[in-house]
Amino acid sequence: MATFSAYQQTFGDLSEKACQTCKGLGRCNDADFGDISYSEWQCGGCKGTGFANGVVYKLTMETQNGSESNISTGG
Repeated sequence: MATFSAYQQTFGDLSEKACQTCKGLGRCNDADFGDISYSEWQCGGCKGTGFANGVVYKLTMETQNGSESNISTGG
């Protein structure tokens, strides 16, 4: 049985929630191989948050000294 660090667990949890349209970037573009320019816009699937359906998550992690660190993700 493999054990995961807190980072690996958190990364896995957030990766599963990433928007499938923009792959978690919150932005889309029409760039292709050989292009010298492209257009970029906010992803409509996640409303720019990078997470599926535009949901915003609050992540709380315990630091090494025992205090809590709050991280807001998305919009």
